[in-house]
Amino acid sequence: MKKILLVGELNNALHTISENLVNDFQVQMCSEQPKNIKDMITIIRPNLIVINLIGIEKGIEDIFTMLKEKHDQMPVLVLCTGEKKEQYSESFTGFKNISFLYRPILKDKLIEKCHEMLGVTKEDITAAQENVKKVLVIDDSPLILRNIKNMLEQEFKVFLATSGEQGVEFVKEKKPDLILLDYDMPGWNGKKTFEVVRQTENGKDIPVIFLTAIADKENIMAVLQMNPYGYLLKPPVRETLIEQIKSALS
Repeated sequence: MKKILLVGELNNALHTISENLVNDFQVQMCSEQPKNIKDMITIIRPNLIVINLIGIEKGIEDIFTMLKEKHDQMPVLVLCTGEKKEQYSESFTGFKNISFLYRPILKDKLIEKCHEMLGVTKEDITAAQENVKKVLVIDDSPLILRNIKNMLEQEFKVFLATSGEQGVEFVKEKKPDLILLDYDMPGWNGKKTFEVVRQTENGKDIPVIFLTAIADKENIMAVLQMNPYGYLLKPPVRETLIEQIKSALS
């Protein structure tokens, strides 16, 4: 999926814009500080930057000066009023591909404009969505689930289960492409969950990567004896986790 960096004041309006885009694109929101924008461009490497100027009163020139110096080739879509475009017209010059939408920002117009600037069609988006791999994370810790979802949602469709029993039901209903499985859980622990997953029709060949917070030899050997695809120690490092998942899926 194409990646959009959505820049603006972190308020309800920006969240609404993000919600309008997430079904078609991978969206990462970012505050309007130039340093934050620069860092996020480096991290996520977006295909398009969407800047919501509505609500921003200061630092607009700094944003566009930074972008022109470092990323003048990148397409930029500016959401603003006609008055604001006229007020900051000099800041907008110098970009190879810049376009504008004026308030009120209608969802259909916004999505259509993003498609146009990225050179994709709705059919392209649908095909890309169908190819995104599904990762099921099973862990009894809401904090771990939230952190892993944040790590992975730019690359995969992430589904969460708070127990082994819930995870198995998900596998039966919607076969994921990969499972990240906590080893130490109340009720069905990782071993029990792994065994039941393997007994289901959908779960016979799903690659499973164990997550364990216990690094002693006995615990690691118990994990490896079940012959999963691999294991990682908690808390996982994002780059290592994504690399391991992509390796398993390939």
